[in-house]
Amino acid sequence: MKEKLFLYFAAGFYLLFAVLYFAFPAALTEPMGLTASNTGLADIRAVYGGVQLGLAIFLWWSTQEDDRIYPGLLITVLITGGIALGRVFGIVLAGEIGNHWIALAIELVVTAIGTWLILRRR
Repeated sequence: MKEKLFLYFAAGFYLLFAVLYFAFPAALTEPMGLTASNTGLADIRAVYGGVQLGLAIFLWWSTQEDDRIYPGLLITVLITGGIALGRVFGIVLAGEIGNHWIALAIELVVTAIGTWLILRRR
């Protein structure tokens, strides 16, 4: 039950950000130091919005059958953990954290909870 609740939460979170990236890409990227032309904003919508939408759909799908729970947990940990690792790498290279600490904190918490849920299943 905890696993499904976590996956529903993660799916909702990724769906929310997919919608926000589709609707307001500049409002989300500019505070992080990213500015883009209209063409760049189209790419941000495609990548940031599209990937998060696909992940949200997959996570929702993974809650529909018990044998899909583990793949849903695993993909959440791998993708969210990978984003966190990439963010840390970027912070180290840039030499400053800026507004990235909020996103990093969320990513680390989601990765930690997902990892705990996976290990609990063994």
